[in-house]
Amino acid sequence: MYSTNRNRKKLGILLAILSVLLLISGTFAWFSFTQRAINDRSVSVNFEEVGRLHDYFDRASGNKDVFAENFGDAPILVRVKLLEYMEINGESLVQADPQEVAEGNAVQPIKEDTGTWTPWTPEASGNTVGQRVGPGAVFNARARWTVGWTPRAATDGSGQLNAPYFMPTFNHARDNHKTAAAGDGRDWTQSGEEADTSASPNGTNAGADATGVTHPGNGTDGYWNNGSTATSLLGTPTDTEDGTHTARQTVIQDQPVMLLSQWNALPVQERVGNFWVVDPQTGWAYWANLLFPEEATSFLLDQATLAIGGLRGDLYYGIKAVANMVANTDGDVAALWEGSNEEHSDLAKQLVDEVRSGMPILGEMTPNILYAWSSIPLPREQGRRESFGTCDRASIQ
Repeated sequence: MYSTNRNRKKLGILLAILSVLLLISGTFAWFSFTQRAINDRSVSVNFEEVGRLHDYFDRASGNKDVFAENFGDAPILVRVKLLEYMEINGESLVQADPQEVAEGNAVQPIKEDTGTWTPWTPEASGNTVGQRVGPGAVFNARARWTVGWTPRAATDGSGQLNAPYFMPTFNHARDNHKTAAAGDGRDWTQSGEEADTSASPNGTNAGADATGVTHPGNGTDGYWNNGSTATSLLGTPTDTEDGTHTARQTVIQDQPVMLLSQWNALPVQERVGNFWVVDPQTGWAYWANLLFPEEATSFLLDQATLAIGGLRGDLYYGIKAVANMVANTDGDVAALWEGSNEEHSDLAKQLVDEVRSGMPILGEMTPNILYAWSSIPLPREQGRRESFGTCDRASIQ
């Protein structure tokens, strides 16, 4: 049973983590860096992180798995915003109107200032999302994403895989904001000057030779399978949990990534579940369910591929992912909507309200219809949950 007091004690009000995926032209080599402990809000609060951002990246294939894990002991809420920047021969593809910029109604993207990058805002396409619209539409010809996760054959030949396997984080320090960066992924410092030197491929602090890799694995699609085991690449406690971990599966994605308008059109009993919902007004993607202890979200981003055919000159491309995690108290949830200049939609607030309550808004329920909270498993060791304490959660890369 999760009490409000316990949630308030164990979970902090807000966490923002940035994950930056870079393409450096000329050699067209991919580099992935994950920034941590970046607070994009104007409030100053104390927090303890019980979620861990995972960033599995493979430079050769463009595989890019971005998702969040709850390693704590109470459920959390998650939202993520993805932003992009691309320039060719030093000139940004997104060019804001100078008059709009002068009047404060638009921002000209600058490579060095990731706060000016362009939010990912896709259009609706069937029951999911499609191409970018708005300023980011200029990226469509060059940067091609696969979002969500589609069932596929397991790489170990065991059959159909309905959810991918991942290696649970070894870093259980609640005040440590390193991401679980694997393969060509890199954990990065807040200021971004240097890679984190606390880990290297052989698990030692190698100083200048350290890679910034904080998590085992090579970043390729399907690297982890049923029964896979690994040990930490990090140092000693309190930073990490000792021993061997066994791969687990993320939750099964109930529905594809969709827009808030598509979510609002769902039957009311289907609006809480394991899937991502994008608010095109701000670019935030909301996890439409509570994320319970030992669970991980499905992938928000699964692949990022660049089309460079016919290109002449130097190209730079970056993706920044920002995640917020909040506890399920009125004050903490209010922090999602306050302290920034964003105009959050009423539908986004309604979605969070429905997730917090664990069911659709009671006033919208149809008589004589049986409603269920989607995908709430029994805990592995504690027996049946007798009450559903809620917590706010936020996730980003």
